[in-house]
Amino acid sequence: MKIHRSGVLVLSGLGIAAAFGGALLFRSLTARNSEGSTSLNSFMGGFSSKASTNEKPAVPPPKPPPATSPDGLARQIEKALSSKDITDWEWVLNILFPALAAKDRAAAARLVAGLPPGDVHEQLLRRLARIWATTDFADAVTWIATLPGAEDRKAAFEDACFQVADTDPGEAINAWERLEFTADDHVLENLVQSWASKDLPATQAWLATKEPSKFRDQAVARVVYVMAKDKPAEAIAFATAQIPVGPAQTEAVISALNQWAQSDLNGATAWVQRLPNGEIADRARAELAGLQGK
Repeated sequence: MKIHRSGVLVLSGLGIAAAFGGALLFRSLTARNSEGSTSLNSFMGGFSSKASTNEKPAVPPPKPPPATSPDGLARQIEKALSSKDITDWEWVLNILFPALAAKDRAAAARLVAGLPPGDVHEQLLRRLARIWATTDFADAVTWIATLPGAEDRKAAFEDACFQVADTDPGEAINAWERLEFTADDHVLENLVQSWASKDLPATQAWLATKEPSKFRDQAVARVVYVMAKDKPAEAIAFATAQIPVGPAQTEAVISALNQWAQSDLNGATAWVQRLPNGEIADRARAELAGLQGK
């Protein structure tokens, strides 16, 4: 392992192997919480010696404060990555690397680029995408577009989108379309739902431009779910107008009906009674019977 004059950490293949103890499957040894932090505490036992139940667990020495300069942070990261102390991994992921990204995003990006492909590379890439998107989503997207690997672009874009889902989901979707990023459908569906909760007309107008597809049906279902909270009858009408007859339409209608019945059982029941016989009517009656039986 070495640091270039620029302060960027570069790990050789041998350095990585040594740092990771030869065969650390990082993803399987990490658990990410809703804040994006990483905890390895549940796996500490694999690195500790067998001790009697009467022995007190060793208390790791306190970590020094993060350096104040990007170069200093890079040196701390290099030292931590070469350590066999499991708490140093948490220190890098949750303290040192975020501090570097906050001070110098370009330096953090170069550090990630210098890591060989693997779980540690991906975890730090995703962390940087979240941090960058928080302060400047458009700039983060520009950086993501320069990443050489399709898998890196996909991972970084997904995490950047998650970060802005509550603030500007429409812009995230526009970036996805404009730059033709690849992302899992569930990520985009979540963005559509978040967008609908903030700007329903804009979301509906965007959906109107989409060609029929499984993704479009699922996206419409997310919009239906949002609409049903306040206007369930309109939500159901939207579902039947926008999704072709079939299982996807039925599920969207039943989802809206469920919300309707929980807030206005009489109104939902009256609507179901007017339905012509068919799959939706059968499912709707069963749904109401289940709710009334609770």
